[in-house]
Amino acid sequence: MSNIDNIIQGVAILGSLNDQTRKILNKEATAFLALLHRAFNGTRKDLLKRREIRQAELDKGILPDFLPETRHIRENDAWKGAPPAPGLVDRRVEITGPTDRKMVVNALNANVWTYMADFEDSSAPTWDNMVNGQVNLYDAIRRQVDFKQGEKEYKLRTDRTLPTLIARSRGWHLEEKHFSVDGEPISGSLFDFGLYFFHNAKKLVENGTGPYFYLPKMESHLEARLWNDVFNLAQDYIGMRRGTIRGTVLIETIMAAFEMDEIIYELRDHSAGLNCGRWDYIFSVIKKFRQNPNFVLPDRSAVTMTVPFMDAYVRLLIRTCHRRGVHAMGGMAAQIPIKDDKKANDAAMTNVYEDKLREVRAGHDGTWVAHPALAAIASEVFNKHMPTPNQMFRRREDVRVTGNDLLNMNMPGTVTEEGIRKNLNIGLGYMEGWLRGVGCVPINYLMEDAATAEVSRSQLWQWCKHSITTAEGKKVDKAYAQKLLKEQADELASKAPNGNKYHLAAQYFSGQVTGEDYADFLTSLLYNEITSTPHPGSEITATRSLAAEPGATGRTGTFNESAMKLNNRLVGGHDLGLKANFCAAAPGELKVGTDEEKGEKEKRGVKRGWEEKGWEENEWEENEWEENEWEEKGWEEKGWEEKEWEEKGWEEKGWEEKGRIEMRRKEIEREEEEERGKGGEETRNGKEEKEFRADEGQENESTQTGLAARKSFSTQDCQQGDTRK
Repeated sequence: MSNIDNIIQGVAILGSLNDQTRKILNKEATAFLALLHRAFNGTRKDLLKRREIRQAELDKGILPDFLPETRHIRENDAWKGAPPAPGLVDRRVEITGPTDRKMVVNALNANVWTYMADFEDSSAPTWDNMVNGQVNLYDAIRRQVDFKQGEKEYKLRTDRTLPTLIARSRGWHLEEKHFSVDGEPISGSLFDFGLYFFHNAKKLVENGTGPYFYLPKMESHLEARLWNDVFNLAQDYIGMRRGTIRGTVLIETIMAAFEMDEIIYELRDHSAGLNCGRWDYIFSVIKKFRQNPNFVLPDRSAVTMTVPFMDAYVRLLIRTCHRRGVHAMGGMAAQIPIKDDKKANDAAMTNVYEDKLREVRAGHDGTWVAHPALAAIASEVFNKHMPTPNQMFRRREDVRVTGNDLLNMNMPGTVTEEGIRKNLNIGLGYMEGWLRGVGCVPINYLMEDAATAEVSRSQLWQWCKHSITTAEGKKVDKAYAQKLLKEQADELASKAPNGNKYHLAAQYFSGQVTGEDYADFLTSLLYNEITSTPHPGSEITATRSLAAEPGATGRTGTFNESAMKLNNRLVGGHDLGLKANFCAAAPGELKVGTDEEKGEKEKRGVKRGWEEKGWEENEWEENEWEENEWEEKGWEEKGWEEKEWEEKGWEEKGWEEKGRIEMRRKEIEREEEEERGKGGEETRNGKEEKEFRADEGQENESTQTGLAARKSFSTQDCQQGDTRK
């Protein structure tokens, strides 16, 4: 057995693969992921436990401060971060967005300097979104991403150098449950980083740039140290010079704000600077101090970048970065054009201009936009006020920021019922989209992502917890919050297409806005709804290929960890799409590959569903996804039941027809009995079942998440002229 085969022992891929995704999750890449997991997952979990301990201290009223044990790092002027890498010297306008194929093409065609391809807050981490995103970036880096949708062609432009690509992986707290190593799900961070780096690092260098990353959600310099260790191992593994990777850290937690110097120091050979993640930062302030009545904030609209704690955060970040010779990146302009109201659009674009003007005057080296139409505005501002590639020479030595400045919550503003309803609308709207597999959702002409949804639910929790009285004189309590939540959910659901998930979103949101339960992250709370793998103890319906042949179907039943171990043994657990090609799609969702499979999908209306005919072509309203029989006949009638799943059972129709798996199952059970002393009656308990029992005839709505829609953010308004200087 080769070394690669040894490494991938214990790896289980629980998501469906097709020909394109198999090239991404080949044996070599999977072995690399397994190495990363085994090397770093223990440290990752220890650091997450450290967050919990620190939260307990905050709940007791112990406020953060600059660390005394790292004073020598902060006070030493001699050390610097790495000089800007190729393609990262000038970053004045960066566009951000998810990694669906249309977005990748449009973002790389936009008049910007870099494109942050996002596996995090603007992507819902369905298995399809994550692995197809890797395919899309792989193809884009090799200029083979062009495609045709209907009559429209999407091609990368050839009239100029494309924007530098920067990938953002998921945060340390998220896992990728479709890929496990030794019985543990891999970190989403390591999965995203590992696949992108392994396949593209050398090609990116060949193209004249390099493997560059945005690093989100960190709360301490020790978490940055972990990333640095990951970078070093990865570069050593493929024979790349250390320091080739560059990482820009999003300072989007209040805890990280007290450790900016230390974070750059830990990453210094790989540092590409820091970024002001403004909405996540506000979320973090509320989250961390949610038990403290002194940190209650007014309506979200009142928490601007000029309030004391936000202004201090920006000034400290710019001073710290320029003192260390790295970029200080500004925040997001989330506005999108208002095409049917010129007056409102002009006002929105004026706000964007003023926001970017504030950033460049403060000393930022670049800024973010969510829509190509805003790139021209941001470019105009930065070109006029920053004629140099960056302004690291502006040392901002006049800035003095204390711990009290970072914690100064004094600001004008009140809590209003309008503010409560806006938060409910944003939270419900984003969660509903996320449950359909959409990670960025336009709401009231703003492109909302996970960060703004987190602000919304955290403010609602905080106001209810501390019994805030609104400007209208109404006390915010559980009953009031639940009443408004129901009203907003009903209103939104009534206006949305049939089959929307607003009421499911409201069920989850209900427990998060009453000042009682508080999930660490909304994305963690909702994750099981969009995974196509079963989780221990849950009743699920999914297709799972346990046998050798790709495309074999599974069965319905109760999943438990022992069954997972048995399944892994049946297939060897590591042949990666050859023998161990696990398939966890929704019922009837055949894996794409053969013409027969493609024809079956098209016949059932899956291939031509609303994912392709709906939002991406702006035909949601005109054509409706019911047009493709989703509602009229339903997947229950047109899908796997049509193939006699219920009538004849998967045992008769599937790969057990030849008896191979059943024989192997019996061999395993016999071996286990012999190990226990031969013939001893097997003990059962709630945690260790040895069977994967089929509950034939049971329907489970959770499987519909396997067919969750993915909405691409259309960037058709991209100007073709190059405004770069």
